[in-house]
Amino acid sequence: MLQRTLVREYYRQNVAFYLFLLLFCFGFMSGQEHRQFITVIMARPALLIFVGLTWLFHVLKSALFVHQILQEPEYAFLQENSISPTKYKWASLLALQLSLNLPFALYASAMVILGLMNQNYISVALVFSVNLVLLFAPVIWLNRRFLNFNKEIGITKYFKFQIIPKHRIFYFVRYLLNEKWVLYVSMKIYSVFFIVGAARIFPTDEYDFRLLGLGVFLGSVGLFPLGVEKINFESQKLAFERNLPFDRASKFTSIVLEAFVLIIPEIILIAYNWFDKVSLFQLAGSILYLLAALTFWYCIQYSSFASRKDFNSKMFFVAVLLFLMVMFKVPLLLSATIILMLSGFIVRRNYYNFELLQSDDK
Repeated sequence: MLQRTLVREYYRQNVAFYLFLLLFCFGFMSGQEHRQFITVIMARPALLIFVGLTWLFHVLKSALFVHQILQEPEYAFLQENSISPTKYKWASLLALQLSLNLPFALYASAMVILGLMNQNYISVALVFSVNLVLLFAPVIWLNRRFLNFNKEIGITKYFKFQIIPKHRIFYFVRYLLNEKWVLYVSMKIYSVFFIVGAARIFPTDEYDFRLLGLGVFLGSVGLFPLGVEKINFESQKLAFERNLPFDRASKFTSIVLEAFVLIIPEIILIAYNWFDKVSLFQLAGSILYLLAALTFWYCIQYSSFASRKDFNSKMFFVAVLLFLMVMFKVPLLLSATIILMLSGFIVRRNYYNFELLQSDDK
């Protein structure tokens, strides 16, 4: 039952992310390069810290999805899992987590095999142990989550971000920090990883300025779930706004400002890590590109296209197009301008025509 509901829905909602990951990892790296990459990591156990953190972020991402989807009324029937026979309950939770961990568990299996072939026994033991922890620890949490099906669980029960201003442009970030803090933190870590990582390898790659664009682009792709979350937030909390006398230009300006507030940490990191490496023109272009990308993820949700079942897969091809623009050295400032213009057009044409999703329709 959990496989047919939670697992299927998880991969359906994240199909664009995993397709892009497959393209990036296996479309631009050969099998021999993957083998060399794994060999280097397994030969240096300290590097497994970064691998383990990546796997941990993936587990947090899937745990957040489960936590959120169990709050939806249409999934209330899943609470029956908590009263199932003990063996069946734990077996179903274990199968659920194993299916959610499958993307990195398969890669971990390859690491173990190559580690054994190269006699890297310490690294093999570490990889095996980390994967066991990332399998059984979430299962224990899942059991608690099902037992407390209708109770608030998490840090938001104890701590509220009341210091954030109550202006309209801060509504969404207050909501994220109070209700969806795991999503917010995981998205920030994801984008920061690529922005800082690109800056660190910049001197080792013949100072290829595409690294800045690639780091910003990959960071912006990780922000896509925030667009989905924002339309859900507006559906539940701000549906009345469309009855107010706001023109479309004001709405678009508000969207851009909301996006700016959310990427302030990334802006600071871009400025700190890239200021002495690239020109001010390239630096401004990278910041505007990140702002434009998040604005686009917001605005595309207003189009009728977003309600189609193939929306996520189509967004994958959009991401591929943006990636190719970076690789062919299209200036980030030009790309950002085009994206912002397209976002403004979407809002102007669709804002007062699209249908907000109600809580029982999502």
